[in-house]
Amino acid sequence: MGKARTAIVIAILSVIVLVAALAAMSWKKAAQPAARAYVFGVSGKEFDISMVAANESAQEKGLMNATITDDTLMIFVFPSLGDYPFWMENTYANLDMMWLNIDNGAGKVVYIVRNATSCVGETVGWCINSTYYPNALANYVIEAKSGFAKANNMTVGSNVTLRALTG
Repeated sequence: MGKARTAIVIAILSVIVLVAALAAMSWKKAAQPAARAYVFGVSGKEFDISMVAANESAQEKGLMNATITDDTLMIFVFPSLGDYPFWMENTYANLDMMWLNIDNGAGKVVYIVRNATSCVGETVGWCINSTYYPNALANYVIEAKSGFAKANNMTVGSNVTLRALTG
């Protein structure tokens, strides 16, 4: 009986340690303030990005129905690396979309769609013909007016930096 009791005590202590570790990780994540803007660097230039889509609602809306100028940049922030498709419902300008794999403020462009076209006025809510699927994993996507990637010499493999601004 002594060995069984010891095994039970060890199992209970293991569960307590696991729960405490998970609670500490979740507190640390919650304690980090959300970024209100980003500074994106590529080809020796830096760009301020104040349009941030960090939750599902903002990501679904994206640049839908927005006025898009040469200075318009929107960043989509995802919690982990993934295969994130994008669609262009009711976006009134063609866009460049750049999927980024960034860790600790630096990374690479892993996929680009240049001159992505919109599906303005389609009756179907899901824009099947204007959905773009990356062939690489990313944790950020930047949308900009068509021509941005070319003007800034962005290609798959380009080195990029990203700095979150909080507060």
